[in-house]
Amino acid sequence: MEIKPIIETYGCAITTDIWTEDYHKTSFISSTIHYTNDDFAFVLRVLFAAPFENGVSKTGENIRNLLFQKLRAFGIDTSLLVGHVVFVTDRGANVVAALHGYTRLNCKLCILNVILSCAFAPDLESENSSPSASLALPWSVRHLEHCQAASLEPVLSEVASVCASCLEEVMGTSDTSANPLHMIYRIATFLTPKMRCCAQKQEMTWSKVKFDQVLATAQDEPPPAKKQSCSDRFTDWEDGVSCISAPKVINAEIAEYLGSRLEDKPDPENVLQWWKFNKERFPVLSKCVRFILRIPASSAPSERAFSVCGRILEDRRTSLGPQSVSNILFLHSNMK
Repeated sequence: MEIKPIIETYGCAITTDIWTEDYHKTSFISSTIHYTNDDFAFVLRVLFAAPFENGVSKTGENIRNLLFQKLRAFGIDTSLLVGHVVFVTDRGANVVAALHGYTRLNCKLCILNVILSCAFAPDLESENSSPSASLALPWSVRHLEHCQAASLEPVLSEVASVCASCLEEVMGTSDTSANPLHMIYRIATFLTPKMRCCAQKQEMTWSKVKFDQVLATAQDEPPPAKKQSCSDRFTDWEDGVSCISAPKVINAEIAEYLGSRLEDKPDPENVLQWWKFNKERFPVLSKCVRFILRIPASSAPSERAFSVCGRILEDRRTSLGPQSVSNILFLHSNMK
């Protein structure tokens, strides 16, 4: 299975949402997994739309139990989720309670739903194979600019000022913000070659976000053990590449990345393929790409899965059982 080793090494993002169908009032929880594979391709897979049993309330504990039970059915060890998985949700209070203690990007709380509801940012929720994390911050800044301009209009002043204030508070779009969400999206923008200069204060960006897992995976595989000779007994006294600290390696890669020219091939618009082509040149940063750009900008993929469920369970097929609906959705989403 491709999913499990990738989660263990590079982590993944999971979008989740809850929906209640109109005919039997059965509630479902969906799960869509997002990751970048070894070929630097962005992969989106709908895992399930699991039904709640009749009479089971949608409390935080019950949501968590059902979600984790279904993830385990796919061979995903839920003990790996802390630090390896980012959950992208709406701001449903029970979902928030269910995922307490896990990295969770609450899209509505981050005003991203406001952005997505406007004509400004349709590409944040489009169904394609391109990562959207790098666009969240630029669109937030653009939307903030529109709000600030609208605040000068007497009719729109009050609403625009509130929107601008909320966006500033939650997204932390200023360079001095310590908001971790802002930092994640800033790094995603920085790792997009054509937008890299938007993050000129990269030292601040990288120092405020922990990349322990990235650095651990970025180290070369240890060489096979060999018989120790006399000269090997004092290798700790010798100068060598191993003496170079990880921060120095990262800083050197960042400097080279910022100073490098964007080649026509591969097309810098194709972000992941650009990094695949340059992974030998930037070994640490290319691994960071697989961590950061796996995170979608919204929970739209799970909401889209429920749109498919609505077409599956329609007037002529109201007798379909909840598990059949989930199975059809899985086949529809993964056999394209």
